[in-house]
Amino acid sequence: MAGIGTRFPIRVVSRRSPSAQGRERFHISLERAPQDVNGLQRADAAADKYHLVGDTLTMGKFEDALEDLSENYIGIRKGQGTGAKNFVPDIVRVELEGPNRSLFNILDLPGLISSEYGVNEPEPLGTQELAKQYISRPENTIICTIPATSDLGNQRAYQICKEHISNKRRLVGVFTKCDKADREEAERAAISAKSDIDNGDSIFKDGMFVVCNKSLESRVNEDEIFNRKPWSEIHSGRRGSKKLKDHLGEILTCEIEKAFPKLENDINSILKEKRARLKNMGEPRLNDSQQQEYLNRFVRQYSSKCTLALRRPGLLESETMDLRQELNDINTQFDNVMRWVGGFWRFDDEGVDPMAVCFDYGVFIDNKQEQSKAAGEILYPAPKLEDYTQALKRIPAFEEHEHVEPFDKFVDTVTSKLRRFGASQPPGVVNSDIYPVIYRVQVSKWGSIAQEHLDRVKDAMKSSYEEILRSVCPDSGCTKILHHELKNRLHSMFCETLSKVKQELERYCEQETQKELLQTTNNEFRTKLEAWRMLRYARAFYQGTGGDKPQDLISSQTLRNMWTSMDLSDQNRMVYDIHDVIKVYYGISLESFISHVTQTIVEGFVMDKDGPLSKMTTEYVLSLPKQEVSDITKEDETTGQLREQLNSDIKKLEGAQEIAKDARVKVEILKRN
Repeated sequence: MAGIGTRFPIRVVSRRSPSAQGRERFHISLERAPQDVNGLQRADAAADKYHLVGDTLTMGKFEDALEDLSENYIGIRKGQGTGAKNFVPDIVRVELEGPNRSLFNILDLPGLISSEYGVNEPEPLGTQELAKQYISRPENTIICTIPATSDLGNQRAYQICKEHISNKRRLVGVFTKCDKADREEAERAAISAKSDIDNGDSIFKDGMFVVCNKSLESRVNEDEIFNRKPWSEIHSGRRGSKKLKDHLGEILTCEIEKAFPKLENDINSILKEKRARLKNMGEPRLNDSQQQEYLNRFVRQYSSKCTLALRRPGLLESETMDLRQELNDINTQFDNVMRWVGGFWRFDDEGVDPMAVCFDYGVFIDNKQEQSKAAGEILYPAPKLEDYTQALKRIPAFEEHEHVEPFDKFVDTVTSKLRRFGASQPPGVVNSDIYPVIYRVQVSKWGSIAQEHLDRVKDAMKSSYEEILRSVCPDSGCTKILHHELKNRLHSMFCETLSKVKQELERYCEQETQKELLQTTNNEFRTKLEAWRMLRYARAFYQGTGGDKPQDLISSQTLRNMWTSMDLSDQNRMVYDIHDVIKVYYGISLESFISHVTQTIVEGFVMDKDGPLSKMTTEYVLSLPKQEVSDITKEDETTGQLREQLNSDIKKLEGAQEIAKDARVKVEILKRN
């Protein structure tokens, strides 16, 4: 048995169990080292299966367990050669638990050897590398034990500590076997033990401790030995096992005191999280009332967030939930797309205000003020076209509608239609049937653009209510079934309202794009059409009087020129008159169409009382049959197991909370004393 404990690290973990358990327990197992160590082999695979559990761990049981582990599980085989394995980095873990146990975690490392005698060549360096891994960690307190019968300077443990530990406060040096040292060895050890005090050349702060081998009379022996020279020259606070225990107790107390705020915060945080999860699960749903209350708890949260999504933009934690903001952006983009590319053809004089042009021309011909422009520049201003190309590319889903036919194509189409429709009319008379035909072509893209707009609104609405549902009822854990049930019901509401709004949009678009008659009660139509006709007459007057080189207004030539320009029976004049009628009517209809789609159809869709954002309320829950509520709120086996586990975890954490509180109080008392 001798020497077994030095062949592998032994970790002793002592913890206090809740007093309600009222008994001691121990558990011995193997803990794999976090990483390989060069020069050392791992423990055999059989060691992973080793577990020894019992009530009281006596020294006899401990020695038997270590011997059994060493020989039959870890696979320690002393000596040299291929089959030998003298040391392993894997850790024998000894857990001690009881209501009166102290809290500590001690790791005993194999002793360092410098000779290769009796071991394989790489193993001495392996034990040193293992020691370096642990002593270099700043959270560890290192106890360096050296026999008083040896020379401190020749000890490899001393050298490694000297090289790898810069903070002397976490290093404790101990001379053992002081009762075995002869006079010369005792004097040498005494000098080394107090060297830090005398000349500061030791790595041990305030010197080393000196202790004797443990025996039944150890306390008496130590007092007797250490009261004699040379041991008596060492500071009394460094002499004897009791002083060493007191010092280690102070270190442990300080570490515990430093760790308590974080420890208690961690316990409280985990406990809070466990309680919140248990509360979120609710009580076991054993009757109708409990099932309905459980369902209503989630529905109330969902309904509240839906109200914010629809009426209080900006107050939700996620932009995806905030449907009102997304809807505003989508409506604005739809408005822009309709104005930019909603028509089949481009109109002439886009961006020109005919009333303003006629006013400026009137001022010019009346010579009421000096003019920096010629008459032609006033009557034929350059169109003020908006460059929307880049902005349109940033709006998804409308790529197929980007193309708009130029005004020349409009002229060609109207000219062709005039010949066909004019067949039933006297020469020079416009057949009024041509207006609806041309208008229907001009608005032929409206239906598909509006449908695309509704699809985008649909996607935003679906993302919003699904994200809200996930936020109040996650699709995992104990709410997985409930999430699935609610999602199916919301989807059903969504599909029903979507089907209804699609039909409404289809009817409205057909009504607006398949008109047989162009009718309006909007007074702006007459005003705007007269403005364009006035501009046409002004331009005819300008052309008839010679343009920028005016002739005598009272002449037959002037009369002929003006008549040629103003002749309503002229095909070119008829094309422009049809253009002006379609342009004005289209502009008024466009405003009405955009407003109705966004404010009536789309708004009605998202605000529908039977939709997924409005119907899922406590009133809806109350209207459900009891069996449906039971099906929605049923628990699976995993949820029941989770509730039991959470209750168990909470009970343990509450016990840990009490232990931590008691320990903190005791530490504070020790500190005051």
